[in-house]
Amino acid sequence: MILAEPYAGLAAASIVASGAEPLASRMGSKRGVAPSVLSELGVLERPRGVVLAEADPRIRAVWESIAVRDVALAAAAGLETVGDGRDAFDLAAKNVAEERPSVAPWYAISVLYAVGNSYEGSMTRFKAPPSSRSVPTNVSGATLARRLRKAALLLPPLAVFADARDVEPFLGPGDVAFLDPPYVGTAKYDFDEAREDAVFLALRLANRGVRVGYSENDPVPELVERGWKATKLSRTRQKSSWSSQEWITVSPQPSSG
Repeated sequence: MILAEPYAGLAAASIVASGAEPLASRMGSKRGVAPSVLSELGVLERPRGVVLAEADPRIRAVWESIAVRDVALAAAAGLETVGDGRDAFDLAAKNVAEERPSVAPWYAISVLYAVGNSYEGSMTRFKAPPSSRSVPTNVSGATLARRLRKAALLLPPLAVFADARDVEPFLGPGDVAFLDPPYVGTAKYDFDEAREDAVFLALRLANRGVRVGYSENDPVPELVERGWKATKLSRTRQKSSWSSQEWITVSPQPSSG
């Protein structure tokens, strides 16, 4: 079974399905509901491959680095030499400025810290190269090195693209796709693609025999009217009154005949 996330972000479903650790301290609501998402999609085993698409080049740089295992392991080894988030940011920025060959892994590392520790509601708005001034120091280099190493070793073969549509040729009967495009009406996301395009992609994948789950803050009426099942998923942050609610709308189980 191949698992695809056409709007990957930090790809919580793929991370959980592979047995790896979340790459960043904050992964949005998907960190808490990923096991339920996988259960709804019938993912009961480790995928033999993962296909991701991410439009934001800064987030995509993370996955492109991890896809090359030796690069990710080298980056992890480098992280163990730094003390905390500020040090890692400074070292990442230095590598970027000097155009060293290690720019890709260090750039990816700086993105992980930006998402994990300077998250301001949108994964598309932090700056690069980053500044260490606004980076908390609560995550050590050793911690992120462990996360990065586990991702490199535990994630199955990884294909990474910029366009969500590029995942289609890789998927067929028996495969699974989890679509988590930015929610309609949420200003904190930058989303250039039309919502209809994401829905059409879900329908095309289902027509290929793929089991598809589409996450949004409400059931997707265009899919429900075609017999897809909508299930409510909720998560509440501890020590906070903030809560998030979302739905996953899942395609019917493809017929075996």
